[in-house]
Amino acid sequence: MTNGREALEETGPLTPERYAEFIGQIEFRDIWLQGARLANHHGPSAPERVAITVDSQASFDPLPAGFRVTHTYLLRAANKQTDLLEIDATFALDFDSQAPMTGPIFELFSEINLPVNSWPYLREYVSTAVARMGWLPVTLPAIKRGTRLPATSNEPPKPARKRRTRNRPNDTTVLE
Repeated sequence: MTNGREALEETGPLTPERYAEFIGQIEFRDIWLQGARLANHHGPSAPERVAITVDSQASFDPLPAGFRVTHTYLLRAANKQTDLLEIDATFALDFDSQAPMTGPIFELFSEINLPVNSWPYLREYVSTAVARMGWLPVTLPAIKRGTRLPATSNEPPKPARKRRTRNRPNDTTVLE
């Protein structure tokens, strides 16, 4: 009989069961912005229409009690004539793990689990950075587990509907 660590270190193809066993034993410990660069090529007024693309790359290093992942995103906003905005943001994430991260596991982990942990931090960073440039807010779409990073465009937002809510003091109006 093998213990969990030995089972995870077995050679051979990565099966869904082995991947699930690995994911079941890791703990997400910490995340931080390791580095960032922003280039506004447009100025303080928001452009009317832009197409936003997001690319990413990731790598991992072992730690004594787990592993560290470095996840870099490159966001570009452009119109037909020129690049308007570039944001590079690198997040470092620490995970506790009894079993070592391997190349085959990381290939799947970086596509499925890693974006679930790091994408919300990119969304917040982009939103606040763009607001500080004087542009209209940009909210990147939520990412769902098991999907690729979405290619997005900055379509004009739909107008908010005013709706009266019930059971709130002072008859509060909420924008949806």
